Amino acid sequence: MAQHGLFSLHGSEIAELMQCLLEPVVTNPKFPALAKELQAEKGNVKGDESMCKLVEEYGQKQKAEGLKEGKTAGTLETLVSLVNEKLLKPADAARKANMSESEFMKLVQG
Repeated sequence: MAQHGLFSLHGSEIAELMQCLLEPVVTNPKFPALAKELQAEKGNVKGDESMCKLVEEYGQKQKAEGLKEGKTAGTLETLVSLVNEKLLKPADAARKANMSESEFMKLVQG
């Protein structure tokens, strides 16, 4: 027997309670407080839309940051390669990378 607050629920009552959570509209008279709260939450379309929008914005932000990081890493890799092949001077590569020459040389050596 599961304890819940001031009362206890039997196995069949727990099953009924769990079924309420799956229903679009809770109509079980045994759980009027639950019905009221769940209906308020399930009917909160603005809350659902807001959460969906936040998740979508977060995903787009992460994707944009990932693309930016990837481009930056690719650019640095190319510049390092050009310096290693002696096709570009370290000072010029550092300038293109918006870094000091000493910072850039750490990448070349690293």
